[in-house]
Amino acid sequence: MENSIEEDIKVLENLLDEGFEAMCYEEAQAIEHILSDYKRLREYYEEQNEVNAKFIAVQKVKDKIKELENKIKYEQNAQVLVQLYKQIKVLQELLEGRE
Repeated sequence: MENSIEEDIKVLENLLDEGFEAMCYEEAQAIEHILSDYKRLREYYEEQNEVNAKFIAVQKVKDKIKELENKIKYEQNAQVLVQLYKQIKVLQELLEGRE
């Protein structure tokens, strides 16, 4: 059965903590470096995923504003125009609140 990367990391950390008589110093250092780099990269990618998710949400709001602005160009009903402008205003306030 194949272990997950998290399980493999725990195994290697336990090996380093408990010591392994047959392991030489260079091997132990290599394992420590690999574990350290992996953890750092995992944290970086998790942060990037959060940033990307936030950017996508902001971009969706901006796209919706553009869509409403395009509808305004062709709308002739005054009541509909008022509603479209109100929607745009709310979305713009939402964006301004994020800055």
